[in-house]
Amino acid sequence: MTPEDLLLTPSAARTLRRAVHSGQTDNLAEFAGQLVMGFFDEESLAGCFLESAGLSREIIRSVCVLHTTDRPSGADQQLTSDVPAALMIQGLADGPGRIVAEARRIARQDIRGDGISSQHLLAAMLQFNTPVCRLLGQNGVTSERVLESCIQTELLSESIPVPFTLEAVTERLKDNFSNRLMPVESGPARVLDACMNRAREGLRVLEDYARFIMDNGVLVWALKDLRHRLTALERKLVTMPTDAADAFSVVAERDIAGDSGTCVTGSQEQIRGESLDIVHANARRVQESLRSLEEFGKLIHPAFSAEMKQLRYQAYEVHQRMLLTAAAGHDAFTDRRERLRAAHLCVLVSEDGCRRPWKQVVESCLAGGADIIQLREKQLDDREVLLRARWLSQACRAAGALCIVNDRPDITHLSGADGVHLGQNDCSVSDARRLIGADRLIGLSTHNIRDIETADAQSVDYLGVGPVFPSVTKEFDCLAGLEFLRQAVNATKPWFAIGGIGQHNVREVTDTGATRIAVSSAVISAERPGCVVPALLEQLIAV
Repeated sequence: MTPEDLLLTPSAARTLRRAVHSGQTDNLAEFAGQLVMGFFDEESLAGCFLESAGLSREIIRSVCVLHTTDRPSGADQQLTSDVPAALMIQGLADGPGRIVAEARRIARQDIRGDGISSQHLLAAMLQFNTPVCRLLGQNGVTSERVLESCIQTELLSESIPVPFTLEAVTERLKDNFSNRLMPVESGPARVLDACMNRAREGLRVLEDYARFIMDNGVLVWALKDLRHRLTALERKLVTMPTDAADAFSVVAERDIAGDSGTCVTGSQEQIRGESLDIVHANARRVQESLRSLEEFGKLIHPAFSAEMKQLRYQAYEVHQRMLLTAAAGHDAFTDRRERLRAAHLCVLVSEDGCRRPWKQVVESCLAGGADIIQLREKQLDDREVLLRARWLSQACRAAGALCIVNDRPDITHLSGADGVHLGQNDCSVSDARRLIGADRLIGLSTHNIRDIETADAQSVDYLGVGPVFPSVTKEFDCLAGLEFLRQAVNATKPWFAIGGIGQHNVREVTDTGATRIAVSSAVISAERPGCVVPALLEQLIAV
């Protein structure tokens, strides 16, 4: 399907027809409101996304005056086919027409090629300034988050745990291949070997592109993780015993000289018009190879095939992330990472440690120049933590600061926060990354040099280093102390000294070479937090 041929998906077409049938297509604000109501009425993916953000039909009606047109019973069903989608789009007024045009542009970047979906329509609509769009924005619904949900809904579901052992595969192979009806040299072994090689080579090219051209650490990590998982599965095949007559080995069946495909070269194989063509070509090579591995893998073991299916989904996600990153030029993750590297002061906020109302404390800290606000609430229920995280995310965004949520990648994702901070005993970094996506930051607490070395190999964006001094807000079994800060100076990732730091001892911290600190009680329990923040920043920036 070419970009020009992109059509509306059935759900998107029905939603548009409802909006058109309202008779308000010349009013952009009214049309946007009708679209949102249509997302709910159709129970579309866009509607599910809005519900996950805490929105409902009643909330939408509270800010939008929506006109309704009486129709006879059964008219809703008739709306699904009474007007061809193409004619309906052509008949839209300028404002609504621009929404659909923008949705078409977004859909062209979607590698799935399903057409213009309800999610594409929602992402496009959010780029216009209407009452309903402002309401959605206040609840953390942005075009970026909607497009991320497109990826996560289709591609980022949790990997299916599959019991895949070498012994089980070997037995299955013996059953399948001991009585072959076709010669070994023309059998599935050669397909598996060739596809493994193609997929692994394609992933290496993409990894080099992400590393040296895009300079995107998260994409490098995702591609490396995919390649390592594929290599682990390949090793199970390559190392299978070959001494028995009915044993199976993909490498043993490799026949480069006799491969008829080595002499066949397509007209486009030697042509790359621009560097992004390399991404397209190798991403599709990987995806197609994984599809063949999935199909022919069914002859080996269902678990092997299921693993290949999961790898293929991850390859789709990485490809789309690379395209979106390239299209944005300066994507959200790059912006967050740059602000992180420029940051000096992170303030950890919990209501029970605040002398004044917690929102007032946050506003004072932001006004004083705090670079990062981290929400640390361990005693509240999930609903309240989410509400606070959403408020904090908006407040930080308005002030140009980063918003981090402590311990909770799920709250981070739902609230639209910039990242999550994990302790050594929290969920794994890889699990957190799957939940929050590629665009958000992950911080990790470290207590010794081994923790720092381990973090270097993970998808971590920054480190918390400490505890340096005894803390009022948290008890520690032992203190890492100032010596640990001296060891951390050579860390490759940005890091924040943490633990009992305040105006009285910050100079001891900076003398070790530290340039970033994370504080809590020294600021939030102060009578005037807005004065303490600039005082700390002054000492940090002077280093």
